[in-house]
Amino acid sequence: GHFTTGIIDTLTSTAANITNLIVTTITGTNATFTNATTTNATSTNLYVSGSATFATTTIANLITTNTPVYDVRAYASLQAAINAASSAGGGTVQPAPNTTYTGAITLAANVTLRCVDRSTILTIANAANTNVVSVTASNTAIINCTIDGNSSNQTANDIGITSYADISNFLADNIEVRNTWNAGIEMSSATGVTSNMTVRNSYIHDTGTTGVWFAGVTNLKIQNNLVKAF
Repeated sequence: GHFTTGIIDTLTSTAANITNLIVTTITGTNATFTNATTTNATSTNLYVSGSATFATTTIANLITTNTPVYDVRAYASLQAAINAASSAGGGTVQPAPNTTYTGAITLAANVTLRCVDRSTILTIANAANTNVVSVTASNTAIINCTIDGNSSNQTANDIGITSYADISNFLADNIEVRNTWNAGIEMSSATGVTSNMTVRNSYIHDTGTTGVWFAGVTNLKIQNNLVKAF
């Protein structure tokens, strides 16, 4: 549900986007709050953008950001939401759960692509022969998403996540990368100044070539991943 401006005694929702609300009790699997005051909150994933006050909470995963949250459902496409966030100076783009987005995307500067869970799939069309996610700028992240290269219907390119730019501060966390015609994740520096790259808690498998490949990177962290290439 989408809730904007109001007072609610009890809210139970699988996924809620909440702006400027006073809520006595909320129980939800996934909720996004912007400027909310809550007496009691129970939630598996709670995203807070701006300010929020919680008197009593039971929250498995509280994520606080000082940047806006862009709900993809409010835009013409996933890429449009990413572009809007980057143009505004940065933010968190939140795709819908249990949804497949078809088409290569470019992750622009200062954007975190945060899926609710891995039920959100980023893939490419048959015979697209392109990379699924291209990272072209610094301060980016991909979290909780599945990236599927649709490899059986490609004959070239098709890397799950790639970058050949001089960038810094990239994070891939709790993602799945699968079915790529080429590498799962392949990132390198044009001039050797790429830094602060992290891949953690992720599953990379059924790739055509290398599972994870970095070159020319300083301060690289590969942590707690399961990689089954080829």
